[in-house]
Amino acid sequence: MVQVRLDLESKMNQLTVTRTATAWKETGGQWVSAIEKYTAKSFAYTEKGYLLFQKDQPDGYDGPDGCDAIRILPLSDELRAYCREMIAPVGYHCRNLFLIDWDRQNLDQIQFADLLPVLYEMKYGYRPDSLLWNRLSDQDVENLIQNYLPVSQEQIKKLVPHEEGHYIWKKPDQMERIPGIVPFPEVTRAVENTDGTLTLTVDAVWPQKETDKAFTHETTVRITDGGFQYMGNRIVDTEE
Repeated sequence: MVQVRLDLESKMNQLTVTRTATAWKETGGQWVSAIEKYTAKSFAYTEKGYLLFQKDQPDGYDGPDGCDAIRILPLSDELRAYCREMIAPVGYHCRNLFLIDWDRQNLDQIQFADLLPVLYEMKYGYRPDSLLWNRLSDQDVENLIQNYLPVSQEQIKKLVPHEEGHYIWKKPDQMERIPGIVPFPEVTRAVENTDGTLTLTVDAVWPQKETDKAFTHETTVRITDGGFQYMGNRIVDTEE
């Protein structure tokens, strides 16, 4: 396991960053694996309480992008827990659950096949491989989806690819992946509704675009015995 510490110093309108990486030894204890010090190419402190800064990289450099976003004003433990348990596991990479408007009457645009591996991991704690997936029955897959989404068995059969007696899932290859680096979600508000559901306001933080709110969506969930179910999503704000 690697831990990273950032020491920041601001002077004369410049931000100096010292990045120290430490790793754990197998025999116990830690050792410093890397130390880097640089002056940020640009930095800004946002209204939401984020410090955004970027390292100056030479032309043609294809390593880490050097963009960082650090929240200075803390969120509540409750909001952080909602994000960690309900939003971050799905995120925005190779799945569209939080990128489109939908509710329980309008599910047709959800890419269910892309959700299957992450739903499995959320339920069982590890990602399935193709061999394991081929051993799952239709009922196993349907129960998995219905555990997290308000969809009927008939709808699942229409919306999830099905071939030779099995629902289809395959690991996306590099050509199918979204290029570049996508934002990460952050729950900033939670409202309890009169019907017992919970609506989470989520901002997409995108350091590479130098913004702490590339777009905002409201995701509604219903808390169930031992878990939760996604009930809908709505895009409420997006930057031009």
